[in-house]
Amino acid sequence: NVRAIFQPAEEKIQGGALAVIQDKGLENPKVEAIFGLHVEPFLPTGCIAVKSGPVMASTAQFTIRVIGKGGHAAKPFECTNPISVAAQIVTSLQAITGGMIDPLKPGVLSVTTINAGTIFNVIPEEAAIQGSVRSLDESTAGAFPEKIENIVKGIVSAYGADYTFEYNRGTGVLVNDEAMTKHVQDVGRKLLGDGAVHDYVGTFGGEDFAEYLLHVPGCFFRLGCAQEGIEQESLHHPKFNPDERALIYGSAVLAGIIAGFG
Repeated sequence: NVRAIFQPAEEKIQGGALAVIQDKGLENPKVEAIFGLHVEPFLPTGCIAVKSGPVMASTAQFTIRVIGKGGHAAKPFECTNPISVAAQIVTSLQAITGGMIDPLKPGVLSVTTINAGTIFNVIPEEAAIQGSVRSLDESTAGAFPEKIENIVKGIVSAYGADYTFEYNRGTGVLVNDEAMTKHVQDVGRKLLGDGAVHDYVGTFGGEDFAEYLLHVPGCFFRLGCAQEGIEQESLHHPKFNPDERALIYGSAVLAGIIAGFG
């Protein structure tokens, strides 16, 4: 039996895979193996890239709200400027990946938005910082919230400000099963040729297919879609332009995986 999953909300922080699992999408009958793919614009059409073990990162997002004391820009000594506090926080957060976590179990922290104030001559009451955290190791992923909040708490206290901190975990680390990965490699070599199956280096991008792999052994691989002679842009870029012939190769590999399974 073959089950195709048409899943919503892959890009949400709590991806749609959880909803599929909660709705018993891997049961009745129980799914024994699961496979998925994603196009890769820097891999030639007709090729796949795959490896076992951790290949995509866990994801999380955070929001820090710095609460100061607003007032006139001419009297900063009567205020607690949340922008100054937020600037110190943004700079200091980089110390987490720079020396507070094991470099052999790496993580990435990116501050992606900072918002405060509406006019040049008023010190605002608040500043908001948002960002993203990713890791290829679950122990590292679990360490980030406390480390972030400790930094925030120390800086805010030094300035006499206050804060709120929100941290939302998304998907876990995507870990490919060794046996299922070998099956994909074997099928790829048979259908596409030895030179068409590449080792995948992994990415700090996240993918909620990881949730399925917590319940069922499987493999998630990359499908080349680079058009020869055309400059490639990355995924999510407005000029992303995949070679649609990749759909033929991807369909063939998936069919081969099914035909050769069991």
